[in-house]
Amino acid sequence: MTTALGVDSPSLRRLFVSAAARFLNGHRTRYEESMPTAANAQGEDGDPLRDFPQPAKKSTQPARCPFHLGAHDAAARAWTLTHLELLEHAPDAMMASDTQGRIVFANSKIEALFGYAPDELIGQRVELLVPQEVRDVHRHARQHYAAQPHARPMGAALDLWGVRKDGSRIPLDISLSPIRLDAGPVIIAAIRDMTDRLAADGKLREAHRRLQRDLDAAAAIQKSLFPKTLPLVDGMRFAWAWEPSDRLAGDSFNVFPVDDDHVGFYLLDVSGHGVAAALQAVALTRVLASRPWQASVLHSILSPAEVAADLNRQFPIDPNTWQYFTFICATLDVHSHELRFTSAGHPGPIYLPADGEPVTYDAPGFPIGLFPDATYEEHRLIIHPGDRVLFHSDGATDASDAGGVDFGRHRLAETLAASRAVALDDALARVVGAVRQWSGNGDLQDDLTLLAIESK
Repeated sequence: MTTALGVDSPSLRRLFVSAAARFLNGHRTRYEESMPTAANAQGEDGDPLRDFPQPAKKSTQPARCPFHLGAHDAAARAWTLTHLELLEHAPDAMMASDTQGRIVFANSKIEALFGYAPDELIGQRVELLVPQEVRDVHRHARQHYAAQPHARPMGAALDLWGVRKDGSRIPLDISLSPIRLDAGPVIIAAIRDMTDRLAADGKLREAHRRLQRDLDAAAAIQKSLFPKTLPLVDGMRFAWAWEPSDRLAGDSFNVFPVDDDHVGFYLLDVSGHGVAAALQAVALTRVLASRPWQASVLHSILSPAEVAADLNRQFPIDPNTWQYFTFICATLDVHSHELRFTSAGHPGPIYLPADGEPVTYDAPGFPIGLFPDATYEEHRLIIHPGDRVLFHSDGATDASDAGGVDFGRHRLAETLAASRAVALDDALARVVGAVRQWSGNGDLQDDLTLLAIESK
């Protein structure tokens, strides 16, 4: 039968063992009068069961046993060793032992697992199946369990190994459950060979290592696309910070000279997270970098609004993925220091004058690809000596604290203003630190990209 847990689930096996234990502890059937007693199951002299405790005489107030799980003592006294044959139908190797660690029952699947026939194990200590070097530890743990028995996995945080009859070792998964028979308490163990599982886990770990190695390589490639040197413009300084929330990011940017009179730059943020967003971001970066800038996209005859409209027509949203991206681009006149910018769904810049409070610009516009006929608005400002302008992704403003409060544009502007006296690169580092601190654990919830301009 297929279940939500899966036929190989340890939880399913523990459920089976626990159910069997409760069945044996707490229920009487209409056949119980015909079932043999523990005394009949002992066998003749010389049988390994001769040391197994004899059933207590019935009394009005039977002594409670720490192994008792059910609520019906009278029913529990009726069950005998023969009833453990129920475990013959379990999907795993099943074994039962008394409080002294002597094996009193083993189903046929035990032989396939350990190489011992069930009859060979009856009366033996369970330590026979435990590696020699840990038998003392196992014996101590078994005695501790007998004092406080309850259904649980064995050695949940340990690697468990068993010893076969031929001396070879096998990795095991074991679940324990105590029950009470009329002959005394016993512990049922469900045992499964973990060889195939460990082999599969090993392959999964190796696949994970390869994936991480590939992601690291992809992250290095993605970062290599960013500007290694920034444009040298008299009286102007540029700085950037790029902090992915994971190995790969859906954010990308660039700063580059368009001609002798203009510097162009852009930021883009692909919707979603992870590999898919990163691949799209890399592809867009390569497309934008491969363009003949002097002839097309950010040539001085093209305004940033025309650039956004051109990209919007060329990159319609994919109905299979519904992936789009926000975009902000700008041109800076290196002589007049006039900044012209257009946003396509991206946050507007923050302007910090040399003497004055920061100003946040709203630059509305549809993200690229959503509406093919969308038009975009162009904005302008003059950067005076001592002024700073910060372009950013929403990873800065949307970062939230433990209470779900966003860092917000006002805190971003305040942090930028508080860093007015330090170098531009250091100011961006302080912004990144403030966003990380606001998030609480130092981790970024979204990719964070900052691009700043300063007039000296």
